[in-house]
Amino acid sequence: MPRVIHLFDPQHDLDSATLRPARSSDEQRLVPVTDDWISALRVGTRLRYTRGLFSLHVWSESGLRAAALSRGEWPVVLHVTRPMSPQAARLVRWLSNHQSLQAKALDPLLRQHAVELGIAESRCGLHEPRIRSPRLSVGDRASLRAALGLSHDDRVALLPGAETRGSGHLHALWAAVLVHVLDPRLHVLSWGAGPAADRVRERARRLGYPSMLRVATDRAPHATFDDLLTAADVALVGDGDAPPLVSIAQALADDLPVLLPPTPRFESFRGHPRAVFSSGAGARTLARTLHNWLQRSTPNSSGPA
Repeated sequence: MPRVIHLFDPQHDLDSATLRPARSSDEQRLVPVTDDWISALRVGTRLRYTRGLFSLHVWSESGLRAAALSRGEWPVVLHVTRPMSPQAARLVRWLSNHQSLQAKALDPLLRQHAVELGIAESRCGLHEPRIRSPRLSVGDRASLRAALGLSHDDRVALLPGAETRGSGHLHALWAAVLVHVLDPRLHVLSWGAGPAADRVRERARRLGYPSMLRVATDRAPHATFDDLLTAADVALVGDGDAPPLVSIAQALADDLPVLLPPTPRFESFRGHPRAVFSSGAGARTLARTLHNWLQRSTPNSSGPA
């Protein structure tokens, strides 16, 4: 019997995958819970009849449902890597009353969010993710860019993380289109692994610049998000309700410049040498910041400027 069981959503929890174990082992088991109540009920029922001593580590709202439906006596650790919904607050309150519940948040703002969800402040902590990703070689970078349909002279703005509602990808795409009109070398790179990937494709088409967008899963299906960090020149973050904070932190840890709107959600990144904040959250202001950054930087074959 493993000591720890991790409950995660295989679609909506992609960005936090770097913080979890990569695979199941004798000590830890990864259990997927999809974004519907039937899946949560099945996993919760299975847990209810599981014998042995273990703790539940919950990485998504779907996992939170399964933990509540399990009605067990084991301790639960909720990992808060992005803002959660009001429905999650009700589940948190129920678990707080019936099980030992604590939270680990990605940053102080999310720690406060966990407190507001209903977890006692004394039971809310922070964890420091070790998310330094290995760099590809110069040759691998060139090969990956070629596979993505990108040339050496193209300027590549990466949308960090998986495409989900609230990720800010659509907002960032609109800002990039405004810059692409002035500099056709600019292309936007999207991972394509999230459930809203088609919305990003459709928005690029409706804006009239579908060829500006490169979706990694379309052209290099085995490329990881870590690989895309090296293929990009800059990461562009749009204003959204649930930004991919783990992926943004990954980009900064990998020494990739990241352009951010000046909203409270990103204050934990202020002061980082590679974090560049725009003067406003609007798409036009973000576009101006991106255009100015492109004017100052010079592409090279060894990696991001």
